[in-house]
Amino acid sequence: MASPRITPEPLDSFLNLWEEECAEITQKLTESNPNAEFRLIPYKEFIYVDWLIFAEEKRNQGLGTKFFQELIEVADEINCPLALTPDTSFGSSDESRLEEYYTRFGFIKNIGKDRDFSTNHKMIRPRKNS
Repeated sequence: MASPRITPEPLDSFLNLWEEECAEITQKLTESNPNAEFRLIPYKEFIYVDWLIFAEEKRNQGLGTKFFQELIEVADEINCPLALTPDTSFGSSDESRLEEYYTRFGFIKNIGKDRDFSTNHKMIRPRKNS
């Protein structure tokens, strides 16, 4: 009797599932953060925060903090690392201030001997269980 042959799922299937997961997270965050404009991208094993924007009159009201707290909660639930690169293109005037802000949410600079070479983004938030 021949043993059944086990074939791994194609990489495309995995990526499609990951894209669906990211779409669900985006939908959830969109519903709970109506003032946020943002884009999340599945990037290898990371969720990459491509950009997050609030209208000028909505800034400095804790909305970004609320957004990141919810994103981190979801990422921790699915044990997914986050990645981002601080950028002043969307309204902030100081990249180092952004880095300090993201550090409050557990992001670390992706440099030095502990650098994660699977991403080229400047900051990562490792898996909760890593």
